[in-house]
Amino acid sequence: YNIRDGGCMLLSKTRLDNDKCDKSFICICGKRLDKFP
Repeated sequence: YNIRDGGCMLLSKTRLDNDKCDKSFICICGKRLDKFP
């Protein structure tokens, strides 16, 4: 995942995907990740 892509990160049990938000996943978008480790 690259925050500079300006997209969203889908958090699943097995992977991190740069993709569109989906109700089945926890989606963190944009600058909310600027404090992400």
